[in-house]
Amino acid sequence: MSARLRLLTLTSAVAALAVLTGCEWLTFSNEAQTTMVPMTDLGRSTDSVYWLVIYITAGIFVVVQGMLMYAMWRFKETSPDDIPEQVHGNLQMEIGWTLLPVIILVVISVPTVKGIWAAQPDTAEMEAAGEVVTIKVVGKQWWFAFQYPDYDDIVIGNEIHVPAGKQVHLELHTGDVLHSFWIPRLGGKRDLIPGKVNHIWFKADMPPEGQDSITLLGQCAELCGDSHALMRMQAVVHTPEDFDRWVNGYKASAAQSSDPLAAAGQQTFLSAGCIACHSTDPTNAQAYLAPNLSHFGSRTHLAADRLDNTPENLSAWLHNPQALKPGATMPNLNLNDQQVEALVAYLHSLK
Repeated sequence: MSARLRLLTLTSAVAALAVLTGCEWLTFSNEAQTTMVPMTDLGRSTDSVYWLVIYITAGIFVVVQGMLMYAMWRFKETSPDDIPEQVHGNLQMEIGWTLLPVIILVVISVPTVKGIWAAQPDTAEMEAAGEVVTIKVVGKQWWFAFQYPDYDDIVIGNEIHVPAGKQVHLELHTGDVLHSFWIPRLGGKRDLIPGKVNHIWFKADMPPEGQDSITLLGQCAELCGDSHALMRMQAVVHTPEDFDRWVNGYKASAAQSSDPLAAAGQQTFLSAGCIACHSTDPTNAQAYLAPNLSHFGSRTHLAADRLDNTPENLSAWLHNPQALKPGATMPNLNLNDQQVEALVAYLHSLK
């Protein structure tokens, strides 16, 4: 195979890979943690700058590589004795390659600055009119708590619920070390810094037609200890009506189970020390010691989205949390099989 054919083959393979990679966003599901399918005004603002930079840099790449290949072909050496024309500067070209980068930077900076200002809106009037949903976010090793001051201070762990079409204001706190809150499709990654409160504002799009809600995934984006990679969360975007239903349903106490095993599990929950950190009262933040377990039986995941919420996984978690999440602050209470079975029945009865 000639050198030219090898170069052509390699170039074609790289180009095909780039095209396939670029088209991957077409198949993204709701679970994909991608910024390329934004679902908020904030996400679209960032995405527009991203694509502007991509188009500009792609154009520069094509022009530069085209000129390089033309020069290699047009001025290739034909004889070892050839002496190329000697050039000692070109004022027009020097002015051009000085001004062009300045113009490109201005083109990029204008929407960037506009996006920065748009990401920090003045919501005082909307807040006064009750048109802003404020959610207090607290990052802990290795889970998130979400508290809703406007809705009787209800608290939920590792699931953030937001209404579509309404301004949402996230107040970002940390209860220990540095974390970073990031749900890619909602846009706006922000650090949770000890001693400082950060903020995110966004307005989410409506769920797909025919759906009352859509679930998105996110996680901590700042190294924060042993189980940083396991610090995940879910974001549920509701229609306004469905959000109101969720709030009312979550504020209500879980139905009392008639199952004797669940009743035994409730006693174990109280006597084994679980109640010291966890609460089953949706309005009890419990100083953010551990995730609030209200309506735990309705959750799809446990351990900060680490595991599916099945009896088998919950049993394994209760037997030895550190085996599934290294460094977890939840202690191993050395529960026996009967206690674990009863606790599983009780927690799954909380719906």
